[in-house]
Amino acid sequence: MMDDHALEDIRNQGQKGFLILYKRYVKSLCYHVLCKYHIPKDSVDEVLQEIFLKFFQNIESFSSDCRISTWLNQIATSVVSDYWRKNAKEDHSVECDRNFM
Repeated sequence: MMDDHALEDIRNQGQKGFLILYKRYVKSLCYHVLCKYHIPKDSVDEVLQEIFLKFFQNIESFSSDCRISTWLNQIATSVVSDYWRKNAKEDHSVECDRNFM
């Protein structure tokens, strides 16, 4: 299913579209959350959950001029900023390997 069809499904109260988009984008978001934003491994699931929750809650405001991956990355940046505001940032140096999953 293409992204635009998945979005249509979500907007029509379907669940299949959300699952498809989740499966399509969760690994790259996980990599970015761990390696780019240095979120501790024990908090990654919480952060990913918040990213997808905000995505789902704001699906109606998504503009088809933007790619879903771009929009998810913008949401991720916002969620990560909130995370670090709530949690004092410590040095969480992480060696990243794209094949870690």
